[in-house]
Amino acid sequence: MMGIFSYNVDCLSSQFSFLSFLGEKRGGVDVKIGNFFSAIETRSLEHLQEYVHKGPECINGHGGPFFITPLHFAAEVGWLEGARELLTRGASVCVRNQYGQTPLHYAAIAKHESITALMLINTTSTKALNLSDMRGMSPLHDAAASGCLPVVKILLEHGAIVTTLDNQGQSPLHKAAKAGAFNVMVALMEAGADLQEKDLRGMCAMRWLIFSTDNGLQRLLDHLLVTSDGSSRHSPITFNFLPLVSNSGAQQCRLLSYFIKTGNRDILTHPVCHVLILIKWKRMKLIFLGYLLYFVVYAILTSLFIFRHELIKINEEERITNATLGADEGPHTEPDLAAMQGLHGLLCVMTLSLLMTRFNSLRIHGWRACVCNPNFWLQLSSVVCVASLLVLYWCRGLPEREYVENNIGSLELLFLELQFLFILRKYPSYGLYVAMFIKAAKELLKLFLVYSTLLLSFTSIMFLTFTFNAENRKDPVYGSWPVLFLKSVTMMVGSVEVTDSIAEQLDSIPITGYALIFFSVVFISIVLANLLIALTVSDIRELRNSAHLTRFAR
Repeated sequence: MMGIFSYNVDCLSSQFSFLSFLGEKRGGVDVKIGNFFSAIETRSLEHLQEYVHKGPECINGHGGPFFITPLHFAAEVGWLEGARELLTRGASVCVRNQYGQTPLHYAAIAKHESITALMLINTTSTKALNLSDMRGMSPLHDAAASGCLPVVKILLEHGAIVTTLDNQGQSPLHKAAKAGAFNVMVALMEAGADLQEKDLRGMCAMRWLIFSTDNGLQRLLDHLLVTSDGSSRHSPITFNFLPLVSNSGAQQCRLLSYFIKTGNRDILTHPVCHVLILIKWKRMKLIFLGYLLYFVVYAILTSLFIFRHELIKINEEERITNATLGADEGPHTEPDLAAMQGLHGLLCVMTLSLLMTRFNSLRIHGWRACVCNPNFWLQLSSVVCVASLLVLYWCRGLPEREYVENNIGSLELLFLELQFLFILRKYPSYGLYVAMFIKAAKELLKLFLVYSTLLLSFTSIMFLTFTFNAENRKDPVYGSWPVLFLKSVTMMVGSVEVTDSIAEQLDSIPITGYALIFFSVVFISIVLANLLIALTVSDIRELRNSAHLTRFAR
């Protein structure tokens, strides 16, 4: 029993020695410190000066339940004269309480702007500016959590680190978002804080803002609208875009892209986002038109290359006719060969450049973003088709080369048409209608997938019924299940009648024929019909608004 008691006494003595070491490190503990606290509580400058004169060693002494110094207490109660007296007599801004908090933490929590500015003038404030307490929070964290914009601005002006993280991985922007301090968030974002940075729980400041405040994101953007007084000659409303853009030029709209990814694309209709997108469009308009011109030239060259067989046949027929009539043919073989080689070389260069842009997009945006982007796969498929056509041009000894070229060329023409729509969608005047078309096409595709089982069942029943007779099995329409399925769809749509001649042509190119007929004749006709119907009903406003957001998001 005595051994246990002696062990406890030894432990207590070691703890007291450790606390005495902390006390010596923090400036020492003195029984006279209570007089300082009394003078500060009564705001008696005369008594404080008296106690400082009698016991200058107690200026950085600790006392009270939280082991604070007189400067801590003066900052907490907001006594400016007392804090100035203590700092003049040698009080340190870096001294800590038992939780590791400095007087600068106390001033930030209490929202005392003048005391904070006074402390930052002190020579010891440089070290205390970014000191963290036992929670890992700096004075900027506390100022942001309290929602005091003047204190936050003072700290930022003196060099407070805006990206510092506490023990929960949260930055000052997280604290301001949880407190719903919009003006503080704007100041921190202007200083470089990232609205997308996640804490240890995987929550970013934007999500904290949405969860803690009603219409938080909209209200944050409202604080970026700066109103001027009536005497100003300029616009009564100015836009502050600094919190929305980053310093890296290629990723200046990264935050707007994040709004879209997180399901907050409706915020793009906010005046701040709207005007920012319009400004970016004005700057990028010439680049867009240049790329559009480049694509048009590329599409024309590709089309000429695909239809070169037909062009050659037309030239040969003209030459035969001229020869029959006795007209002078003139030199034709070498110029035609040189023109075809020039077209082939130019198309190779343009295809290679487009392929390099795809790899560059993969490097900038990452493979995950590119994989989820249908436009990336569309452009990549188009480049692969053109590359295949160019390779087949030189491999003239392959069997059925012209048959393969026709199938690949048909797909390439479809890809070019879709790419042109995707490019035109970014143009303000026409992009709205393209976006409306794409949205209607998506809805139709969902509907078709839902009723696909019905179409398959109906086609199977018709196929079994009509092929029961041996004579019908030879019918080009009812004897072929794919053609019969296409006829079933067209019968329900009522857009075109699949006849024997169409069926025979489909049999000549079975790989791409069915897909092209279905996409061009059935799918697009239904989409356009529904779109025209929507223009005459009340749902057009909702369709336009949704398409407007889709175009902005792209």
